[in-house]
Amino acid sequence: MDAPLGAAVAPGDPLLGPADRTAVPLAELRDRPLICPPRGTGVRAALERGCARAGFRPRVAFEAASPQVLAQLAARGLGVAVLPLGEEGSGVGDGLRALRLVGAGLRARIVLARPATGSTGPAARALLDRLGDALPDVPESAGAGAGAGSPV
Repeated sequence: MDAPLGAAVAPGDPLLGPADRTAVPLAELRDRPLICPPRGTGVRAALERGCARAGFRPRVAFEAASPQVLAQLAARGLGVAVLPLGEEGSGVGDGLRALRLVGAGLRARIVLARPATGSTGPAARALLDRLGDALPDVPESAGAGAGAGSPV
């Protein structure tokens, strides 16, 4: 899955600007405290690459692996949560507004890699079945060469 990165902010945050604003340039996050996933995740790597291209280092105030925790921290006014946006660019919850981050390469890729051969145990089969139901249809051959993307 491939999704644009967004900035989730609490109501009244100056980043929101006009009521109809749906996107914000990454450069506007330059001096803002950010709430994002830890290093080693695709979201964090995309954020750091984008910030470097924009000429600054992100000011990370809080890290959390869970998108829900990121949103909860932002809802308390502790910073701007950087996370992948859903299909509609919404769904961040906690009364937050989501703004698409504008800049080259500001996308998150979520990749599932599994062995091409061999058997899987019951837990792995159950996980694959659940993911197969929840994720968009992807051809079986798309798994070949997995690992080329940035896991989230």
